[in-house]
Order: sequence, then C-alpha cells, then structure tokens
Amino acid sequence: MGFVDALALVRQLEGGKTVDAGGATNQGITQATWAALGFKGSVMNATEAQIAVCYRKLWDGVKVYDEQTQQNRSLFDLLPDVADAVAFQFFINVPPSAFLASFQAAVLEGPDGKIGPKTQIAMRTSTRDELLRGIMTSQILHYVCHSDSADLPGLLHRVETVRLWSVKQD
Repeated sequence: MGFVDALALVRQLEGGKTVDAGGATNQGITQATWAALGFKGSVMNATEAQIAVCYRKLWDGVKVYDEQTQQNRSLFDLLPDVADAVAFQFFINVPPSAFLASFQAAVLEGPDGKIGPKTQIAMRTSTRDELLRGIMTSQILHYVCHSDSADLPGLLHRVETVRLWSVKQD
C-alpha cells in the first residue's frame, strides 16, 4: 500500500479545519506539528499539497535501523500492506512516545519505546492480520486509558472505521 494509501485513509478520518482545545488544526495537522516540521505561517492557510508534504514528513520521520538492509528506514515502510496505513493513522493521532510503546505492545514486545531488533523480529514473524488486530487493540487501549470520556465514543468510532476500511482492502 504505502504512503499514498495511508494518506487516503488519514484524509478519510481527519476533518477539515477546526480550532479547539488543541489549537488550530487543518486536516489533522495541528499548528504545533506544522511549525515543528519547519512550515511557516498558519496551518489554517495550508494547501492540500502542503498538508500531503507534512504527512509525508511524518511518515518518513519514524526511522528505525533495519537489520536486514542495514539502513535507516521508515517504520511504516517495514510493515506489510494495510498494516502500514493502520499504524500510520494511529501514529498521527497520539504522541509519538505513546505510539511507539503501543506499537511494541501490539507486536507483543516489551514497550521500551525503541523499535530495535527484537521488535523488528516480532513484526516480521507476525502475520498481517495479527499486526492489524494488535495495532487496533493497542489503539483502543490507549484511547480508553488516556482519553477524556467525552472524546472516547468518537475515538472508538475512528478505530471501527479503520477496521472496516482494512477489511475492504482484501
């Protein structure tokens, strides 16, 4: 699948422009994320192309050392089709450290926040369906444990939307 399909899923999940307790947000990109990635001005004025570049930077920004190729690669590029998009939509919706710990739990590795050799072995020896179940279960657990009760129904709906999307990809 790769980045293009992951971006399509994210765009399906993320709304338009909003200003809430988290500040200005455009298609899921907050002003803070926008600025941290080096963009200038208001995220509210971002074009579709700029939002796509921002998401690409996020996709490429989660680098892990791939023992097989002996290169630093995007974590999402190491995952099988569909699991890459499901993991990415979770990543962009929570703090990075929370995602990494949840991802490790999803592949049944001890959550130390590092995607090292043990986590990569667990990733590679899991089936795509095991990865999908693990990622979505970890996402639900994160939301249940760390979200405001008023936000929980919408967040759980997000995971159900992702589950239905993943089933359609077969």
